[in-house]
This record gives sequence, C-alpha cells and structure tokens, in this order.
Amino acid sequence: MSLPKKQASCHPEKQHYALGYCLPCYQKLPRIKNRVTRYGKSQKGIQKRRNSHLKITHNMTEQEYQTQLQSQHGVCAICGQREMKFRNRNLSVDHNHNTHICRSLLCSFCNIGLGAFRDDPELLVNAASYLYFWHTKGG
Repeated sequence: MSLPKKQASCHPEKQHYALGYCLPCYQKLPRIKNRVTRYGKSQKGIQKRRNSHLKITHNMTEQEYQTQLQSQHGVCAICGQREMKFRNRNLSVDHNHNTHICRSLLCSFCNIGLGAFRDDPELLVNAASYLYFWHTKGG
C-alpha cells in the first residue's frame, strides 16, 4: 500500500517536494545561512566533528592521535610520506576491522591500498611478487 502523494501548496497540480513547495519553487527560495551551517564550516565546528569521529569510530581522543602522529614523526607508517597538503587531510587511523584495534596512521594511498587487499598479508605478498616479476622483465 503506497501513501498518497502530497500536493504542493504553490502549485496543487505538482507533487510536494519540501516545505510545501514543488521542486522548481523550492529551488527559487533564498538560501538562508543559518547558525548551524556557519558553525559547521568554522574551524571550531570542523574540529568538533573530527573529535567526534575519532572518538566514535576509533575510540581515540585528539591527544592520542597527536601522540601517535609524533611517534611516527608526522609521516605514514608504510611509505614514510606526509599526507598531501593540497587535499587538506590528516593521516588516516588504520585499524583492524574485526578487533577494531588501532594500528598506525597511514596516508590515504596506503590506507586505501590495504583496504583494497582486504587487509590480507598473503594477497599483499602475492601482489609484491607479481610486481617484482614484471619489474625485472622491464614491464
């Protein structure tokens, strides 16, 4: 059983989109930058979201992240590179997806690479052998 579609108050023949308006009329409404949006884009808002993400996802505080970052001298644990500044990113917290134990901080490329190999060391060894084989053949 489907619910009857609401009619837009601006144009009764059109379907309701949001706030009682049809889509074209809703898109013409002036956008009001409310306090929440301004706060969310501020440095304080960005930092608060980051702290929440670290705590919820990795059970880690910002201080623990900074301690780990200092112990790694600010570089990725695998490739030794700093996170690219043009992406305005921090090093990612690498963790075991089964136990949720945090391992180290990785750059985006290494973190995505490990994820692509499903954190399987055997697959990574096979991939390294494959690359080495073709590298020695000049391919």
